[in-house]
Amino acid sequence: MRITFISPFPDVYSFGVRSLSATARAAGHDTRILFVTQEFTQPYSAKVVDQVVELCRDSDLVGVSLMSNFWDNSVALTEAVRKRLNIPVAWGGIHPTVRPEECLRVADYVTVGEAEESFVGLLGALGSGHSVPGVRARGQKGFERAAPPENLDSLAQPDFDLEHHFVLVGERMLPMTPELLRQRTEGIYLTIPSRGCPFDCIYCCNVFLNKEFPENKKVRHKSMRRLVDELETALNRLPVFNRIKFDDDAFFSLPYEEIAEFSLDYKRRIGLPLVVTGVTPSTVRRDKLEALVEAGLVEVRMGIESASESMRKEYKRPQTERKVQQAAALLNDFRDKLIPYYDMIIDNPWESDESLVESLRFLARLPQPFEVIMYSLTFYPGTDVYDRAVAEGLVRDDIEDVYRKYYHSFRRTYLNALFDVLMHYAHWNERIPIRSLDFASRPEVRNNPFAWIIPKLLKGRLRLKLKRRGQGGAAAKPPHSEPAVAEFSAQPSPVS
Repeated sequence: MRITFISPFPDVYSFGVRSLSATARAAGHDTRILFVTQEFTQPYSAKVVDQVVELCRDSDLVGVSLMSNFWDNSVALTEAVRKRLNIPVAWGGIHPTVRPEECLRVADYVTVGEAEESFVGLLGALGSGHSVPGVRARGQKGFERAAPPENLDSLAQPDFDLEHHFVLVGERMLPMTPELLRQRTEGIYLTIPSRGCPFDCIYCCNVFLNKEFPENKKVRHKSMRRLVDELETALNRLPVFNRIKFDDDAFFSLPYEEIAEFSLDYKRRIGLPLVVTGVTPSTVRRDKLEALVEAGLVEVRMGIESASESMRKEYKRPQTERKVQQAAALLNDFRDKLIPYYDMIIDNPWESDESLVESLRFLARLPQPFEVIMYSLTFYPGTDVYDRAVAEGLVRDDIEDVYRKYYHSFRRTYLNALFDVLMHYAHWNERIPIRSLDFASRPEVRNNPFAWIIPKLLKGRLRLKLKRRGQGGAAAKPPHSEPAVAEFSAQPSPVS
């Protein structure tokens, strides 16, 4: 059987699609992956849709992986494939898992949850009318839940066989090459060493997953040897990677003994710079950091979300302000080798200005260097914030109010402008004038209609400092390696 997978995301990491493709190939099926890379805010042109349809023509099944933001483009490709080719389409990913009935109005099948095992079951039962655990079918009554895989070591390694991969370049779907892979990944090999999450943060899909799949509360890790084997295999097969990234909410929760085992093996066999995302303040420990930095750790991303105790409680983030400060201080002890990125949430309709000011003043006093990544609170289906937003009338149309909202596009408010300024100061490793920030965030100042001049003055001050240290031209460099710039300010540089 031949399966064509479609990844509508703007990058080619697509861990889920690569894992499903590898699993299907291990079961004896032929697969093809189409990386139709485009921001969800931009619809596919008719020319692109035509090429995708042609590449699907000889398929027995087409699989599409999506998140909520990629609804429009996934619908467009699915409808074109079903209408022109009469080929069944299966959807998978977090959005179909949370909203299977909605998705079955577009697709023929939906895989629910982690789908390596259930997807292979679907391939075996395709066209028979038999139900498959973990798979919902259009028009079929009843559904049997499938538990997520317990042993991650048993899963096939992600599919990086480029000979059956295609990628969108401009308006053309081209065969993937090592050089294209290098460009589109920026030399980063991304993998996910663990699955599951013990937390129930109200803005995260794990709220839903932990209810539907109690097993998700238990974090499942690949063994350290298996993890390093995966990295070594990928590097030997495709010598285009110069950095490794673990997109993992729970890597630092591993016992020190496993961290130490991994670090020794990683340094000996891989030896590339390592990035770990999803770090929580409660799991940051000196012994783990020492081992990982010695192995090559150069960047971590830690969720702070808010410095306000009341907001952290509302978000169900368990750490205290003291714990966040201790974690930041520990990370700063390795400042010559390690840069931390701190996640923060703004645009929460239930957060007070006083709470936001707490976060501004807290960030301004953290030890440098660090980067800040801002997120606009988005009411994704399956989360507690979605349920509350619907109940209070903040979400009236899911597609317009949620699916088409970009989480790095921020409301145009005075305090958001101050966050924007602080983000840029942090990026250029300049300390924002704390007295100026404290003054700018006072109620009597921020409520003054002329206060908007203050963010501009602070950016002007940064521009002068960069020129004095000979980095005026560097201002064209966008902040962060991720698209975290404040869209409301539309700036091409950190000091425009």
